[in-house]
Amino acid sequence: PALRCLDDFVLCAKRFGRSGDFVVLDDSPDADVRRQYREALRIVAQREAVEVLYAGREEKLRFVDALVGDGGPSSPLRHVVEFALFGAEGLARVIGANRNASLLHTVGDAFLSTDDDTRGRMVPSPDAEEGLALVSTNDPTDFWFFPDRDSAFGAAQFSDQDPWTQHERLLGRDLASCVADHAGSVDLDGASGKLLSTLMSGEGRVRVTASGIVGDCGMGAPTYYLILRGNAHDRLVSSEAGYDVLRTTRDVLRVAPRWTIADGSFLMTTSVGLDNSALLPPFFPVQFNEDGVFGVTLRSCFERGFIGYLPCAIQHDPIERRAFRAQDLYQRQSQLSTPDVVLHCLASHVPGPATREPAQRLRALGQHLKDFGALQPRDFEEFLRIQRWRQLSASVSHLEDSLAVYHDAPAGWTDDVHRCIDEAHECLKREDGIVLADLVPERDPDDARALIQRLLFRFGELLEHWPDIHEAAGALRRRGHALAVPPR
Repeated sequence: PALRCLDDFVLCAKRFGRSGDFVVLDDSPDADVRRQYREALRIVAQREAVEVLYAGREEKLRFVDALVGDGGPSSPLRHVVEFALFGAEGLARVIGANRNASLLHTVGDAFLSTDDDTRGRMVPSPDAEEGLALVSTNDPTDFWFFPDRDSAFGAAQFSDQDPWTQHERLLGRDLASCVADHAGSVDLDGASGKLLSTLMSGEGRVRVTASGIVGDCGMGAPTYYLILRGNAHDRLVSSEAGYDVLRTTRDVLRVAPRWTIADGSFLMTTSVGLDNSALLPPFFPVQFNEDGVFGVTLRSCFERGFIGYLPCAIQHDPIERRAFRAQDLYQRQSQLSTPDVVLHCLASHVPGPATREPAQRLRALGQHLKDFGALQPRDFEEFLRIQRWRQLSASVSHLEDSLAVYHDAPAGWTDDVHRCIDEAHECLKREDGIVLADLVPERDPDDARALIQRLLFRFGELLEHWPDIHEAAGALRRRGHALAVPPR
């Protein structure tokens, strides 16, 4: 799919007169696959007369060697850089590591990052509204549901939009200038006092922009559907396709209704703009939901950095046809995964009043995670148990609120909500140990918990050293040594 995606965006760039590099970052473990990519990318570059850069394992290792240098006291630590770019512990899911490669390649620039299973077509929100909204809600997107992908794409009103221009409307800009662009049509009703204060101070800046998605939803489970409110809930239970079909669909249109800047942390990096002209946090290198961890880290350590949401969605079209299982709707209530643990630990950190600068906050947060990595196993499991209870209690509260609001909803939806509540209650009563669903059954539960502590410690080290790694990568780039290079 990467070549399909590249072709789409090359043609899109030519159509809108855009210039720049196209970078393919490859985490394939197979050397033959990497060789095939290099050969194919050389052909694309020659055929289209564009600059195409590539980084697979070999290119990343050469960059690590250049970054670490002689290993002197001022050099980044090799094992920390290798964790950032390759992950650890033999874990095969290294999406975050590949995203870290994009950050180290582009130090000093803003760039568009898009997954290899997207297409170069965009669709505006069906309920698009004029103007800009500043909100203090975690998720400002709306949902439309479809029984299958063909239905989603058939209903989408694809338009000829330059994706780079859409992100540039907000990316890297201060809040005041974004508001000035929409003078007379700015909605501040949903903004907290803190967000308004940041706007007035002139300090706030949009560091990340996210488009919506049409096609595969990219979610791990459909449980979130049950707590949707307003029009999204009505579409879920009232569609002609029927709730029984839509309850586990992966095919959606999810998009903000207008240009939106939020001080929440919700982020899906299917297609995002990243303002890497100044320091951004690293991604958690392994397992899933690296974008959710990134969003929380950004908002924790960059209090003047915000996420912007575009009122248009990118086409998300994985080659394979994915599907939720019926039990995914309920089982998510009782499962804990690696990113859940990381997010629990991040949420427990409270920055000190004197720690305001992003680099300081990253280092303080890194030490916090290292402390979790060094806890005694029994203490660590007790922490996770308490956090899990809080999460489940909050989930039950949200679900019960939904039942109260939609007491006349269809029986199928009501039954699913009750079953999720029952599953949460059963989990709360169980006395068994914490099981990390994404690390078991490949590992014994005790080994899995020991592994997550090692990963927390290593991520803590990465956060501590990331400002120095970022600076060293920028110095290398200014000397002409980039992470991604022309394929050869």
